[in-house]
Amino acid sequence: MYQKDYILRMVEMIGDLIAAFLGLLKKGDLDQAEKLMERGYTELLRNDASFFLLIPKEQLTDKLLGEHHYEHYHLEILSELFFAEAFRRKYNKKHQYKNAFHTMSPFCLNCFHPYSH
Repeated sequence: MYQKDYILRMVEMIGDLIAAFLGLLKKGDLDQAEKLMERGYTELLRNDASFFLLIPKEQLTDKLLGEHHYEHYHLEILSELFFAEAFRRKYNKKHQYKNAFHTMSPFCLNCFHPYSH
């Protein structure tokens, strides 16, 4: 089992990553936002996004917990990365970013609060 300090550091890292990601989206810098997300997958979960996308969604939790020895907090991080990626894809047109950012920012700023679970 991981130490509490390690898990809290991971929580801070995902919060920083999502804040930076939203900042890039607000500026309309899609290429940098995409690179940042990919870096997030590899730094926080030690695999690129395609690794997770290739696992059937019905088996994702069982495979990651059982076969790949992930912990539940890894699944929370993965869900935040999936959500951010879906957000980026949904609002990939430049003129939609301002409205999307204002709609999503309250959620994302509080989405991974360590004491909310």
